[in-house]
Amino acid sequence: MSQATLHELFGAQPHDAPRVALLERPDEALTARVALIDAARTRIDAQYYIWDKDFSGRLLAQRLFVAADRGVKVRVLLDDVELTPSDVPWLALDSHPNIQVRVFNPFRTRVRDGWRRLLEGLLDFRRLNQRMHNKSLTVDDEATVIGGRNIGNAYFGLDPRANFRDLDVLATGSVAGAVRASFECFWTSSHARPLTELARVRFTPLRLLARRRRLDRFARRALGEISVGDWNTAAVQSVLARIAERLATADVEVLTDSPDKLAGGASPIAKRLAALRSGVHRELLVESAYFVPGKDGIAALGELVARGVTVRITTNSLASTDVPLVHGGYSVARLALLRAGVQLHEVRPTFTIGRRRLLSRKRSRAALHTKAAAIDRSIAFVGSMNLDPRSTRLNTEIGLLIHCEAFAGQVADALDRTATPELSWEVTLDPGGRLNWSSVDHGKRTQVLREPRASWGRRAQAWLVRLLPIHDWL
Repeated sequence: MSQATLHELFGAQPHDAPRVALLERPDEALTARVALIDAARTRIDAQYYIWDKDFSGRLLAQRLFVAADRGVKVRVLLDDVELTPSDVPWLALDSHPNIQVRVFNPFRTRVRDGWRRLLEGLLDFRRLNQRMHNKSLTVDDEATVIGGRNIGNAYFGLDPRANFRDLDVLATGSVAGAVRASFECFWTSSHARPLTELARVRFTPLRLLARRRRLDRFARRALGEISVGDWNTAAVQSVLARIAERLATADVEVLTDSPDKLAGGASPIAKRLAALRSGVHRELLVESAYFVPGKDGIAALGELVARGVTVRITTNSLASTDVPLVHGGYSVARLALLRAGVQLHEVRPTFTIGRRRLLSRKRSRAALHTKAAAIDRSIAFVGSMNLDPRSTRLNTEIGLLIHCEAFAGQVADALDRTATPELSWEVTLDPGGRLNWSSVDHGKRTQVLREPRASWGRRAQAWLVRLLPIHDWL
């Protein structure tokens, strides 16, 4: 079966009206990215905070190589927060004549010395504390994937130890061009440096060929060992075709920060989302992996409740979060939020419904990584931005504000699923004003008066952050 073009799959041109589909299932989110790369004809722009070198990361890198072989121009822009100092795998990609890799806001230290990097981080803290948190994959100015997922097994339900629940949006039409324009601003900014200027290693054609063969062998071996579906052309295209059937026409606003936010600029995303509050009439549902509202945020949510709006926030529990320090910043606001009438749900460290696992076929711990909201089931936001000071003031972010009842209803339904008592603890106040966590286990409702399933180490980290003046960095 020959590879179909995006126009054949979606019937969309770059300037057509936007259409959107929600990517909730992690396996579908990975396959959609593979399918978009495989369908590319002219250009691929990938912008990510984290790109791991595990199965999913290597699989997508191998697909980028194949796309570049057929003449597609590939640009990859990565934040430097978790790049390994040697950068050898990315240098191999960059050595391909049709692939360019740049690093955003890089460390100067490029050697395998964690202490030297730590020292540089402390000496240049203001600059290096600000990161590019964007996540986007845009192909041929015809389709793009935006959302909360980085590239790594944990974001696609494949990590045997821990996985994230997350949401993405696949969008076609003019949205893709707008996302590429944002990518262009970051790519050409003074904060983005070519990887070859930073690294000391150089790839000869022979060394590139050897690295390429290793990657191909790894991909073939991993595809045989990891049961994540059929990866031939027909199977991958069938997944994209099913997504195409769900595409809904919508009015879409592409919200993105400027790369100059690193110099202290304000966040247009935060301003736009704040402006939406006056238009909320019935219901505001929020799912944010890291939620630190601050006094202004508590007051704003309390005002909505006072107007008769149902406000429900779902975030990580202390047991599920991968950043206990951030949970400490959230826990300070918990009592005030509940007293204001805000409904709070904290996800449990395993997402299960009966015997079916939402995130992985393997037994693993689970955490929330979503950054999404639904307003009156008519407007939805899905992106990379958490509701915390770091996303608002420090990191750069991107997201889609989608005006479409059908799509917003799907997002609201997804958020409802996370907030069920099987998947999350509902946090309430008992008559004596104490915090109460309730859930359902094996059909029986349970209640506890302290944060459930959290280790002493996690409790200590959350307690410590309450004592330190680091609220604005969480």
